[in-house]
Amino acid sequence: MSVTLMRPLQEKLVCLPRRSKPERGRASEYLKGDDDVARRFTRALTAEHRVNDALFEEARQTFKERGVLDLIIWRGCYDLVSSLLNAFDIPKPT
Repeated sequence: MSVTLMRPLQEKLVCLPRRSKPERGRASEYLKGDDDVARRFTRALTAEHRVNDALFEEARQTFKERGVLDLIIWRGCYDLVSSLLNAFDIPKPT
């Protein structure tokens, strides 16, 4: 697949404004409730490629089963897009 075939995807990508980030390891200071559960769940998927039972149950209670599935699917989509952009060496939007 050539970079030319990836161009429509690159053109459709939306660059969201960046939020100012707190110091590393301080996400819990600005993410509360549902947002923090989603962050911890997706971080576990990314770092460990699995989620422990307690965190899975917390996510299930927070988002219900469909919401947990949505978190997993969106995380997978993010990984797919990231891999495509890296494989074709598509630069970050400026």
